[in-house]
Formats: sequence, structure tokens, C-alpha cells
Amino acid sequence: MVSIAMTYLLSYLLIPTLGDGTLWWKLSTIITCGTLAGAIIPELVKVFTSTNSGHVREVVTASARAARPSISSRA
Repeated sequence: MVSIAMTYLLSYLLIPTLGDGTLWWKLSTIITCGTLAGAIIPELVKVFTSTNSGHVREVVTASARAARPSISSRA
């Protein structure tokens, strides 16, 4: 949150009259989207790929079950 607030504040202080006077907040919004993507996407990836995540445990369990033949299929 601090980085987003600083982005808007510094843009307002450094380029308040750029273009028609509204370009500072438009540029700040674009930069903020990049900041959010750089912070949120890696965290979401971690949730699904962490060795402690439920999703990974389900995949490992399913793979282990598929790898060992059941008793009824040996006939």
C-alpha cells in the first residue's frame, strides 16, 4: 500500500502539469497495475505450487495411486 501511495504522491509532485494536467494520475494507475501484478501474481502462484498446498498434495496423492496397480487389476 505504501508503494502505491508513494507512486501517486510522487507523480503528482513531479509531473502535475504534464499533458492536460490529468496525465499524472493516469500514469500512476498504469504503474500501480504493474506493481499489483508483480506482487499478487507471484503470491497466487505460490498458493498453488507450494509443497504444502492442498492442490499439490492432491496431485501427488493421485499420481501415487495411479502409479501402483490395485489388487483387482492384477488378474
